[in-house]
Amino acid sequence: RLWALGREVWLTYSQPAVFCWSLWNSVALGVHSLTLTYWQALFEEIDPVHNYNGYFIAGAYLLASLCALIPARIDAWLCRHHSALLVLLPLAAGSLLICLALLARSLPLGYILFAAYHCIFETAIPIGRAVIARSMPGARFLLIFAINHSITLIFESLLQLVLHLVSAQSRTNFLVFGIVFVCLAGVTLAFLCARLACLRRCKAAAGAEQQEEEQGLMGRRKVVVPWRCPCGCVPPTCVPPAGVMPDVVQVV
Repeated sequence: RLWALGREVWLTYSQPAVFCWSLWNSVALGVHSLTLTYWQALFEEIDPVHNYNGYFIAGAYLLASLCALIPARIDAWLCRHHSALLVLLPLAAGSLLICLALLARSLPLGYILFAAYHCIFETAIPIGRAVIARSMPGARFLLIFAINHSITLIFESLLQLVLHLVSAQSRTNFLVFGIVFVCLAGVTLAFLCARLACLRRCKAAAGAEQQEEEQGLMGRRKVVVPWRCPCGCVPPTCVPPAGVMPDVVQVV
């Protein structure tokens, strides 16, 4: 039984989309957890006299909870554009954290930057989780998400250990968090470009094979069926990127 379970986990993570989006989710959650750990130390360094952190974090969480509902309202649109958002949102979140580390010299500016970051993250994370779920139809969701959470905790522990070993200050911590988010956006963009190139190659190969089949089976009935990438880089439940035809004609 353990062997079968391990094989199922291996087959699930061997899909490039599942592996990459799970990694995206783990890195983003790990960094965000650390920002919630260190943010009060940063604001104490910005202004050690005044402290409105309690009021601020209550309002920030309330605003972020509303932002977390945005993906639910535009689900159909997200199915076509989630890839771009999962690049742009980490880039925006990282940029805000870098600005918070380098530019914030007053509490109002710091509160605005951190609240904007928090809202962007809470908008992005439901999209990332939905993409993972759509990438593995029929898999054990609880098992995969439990493994993803374990990876998140391991990454968070390692990053916190590194920051502790170098004795980083609060602003340095947030600068590192912002850089990690920016790097995450860059890696995601590279993955999407590689996947799009793979899709085009597979689509061209599938089209050439289909033309050969049609030439030998003229007059037979044709049925349009959902197209599947032969390399498995995009599951059948996901919409192919713009510019790639979602269906092919199959001769039956």
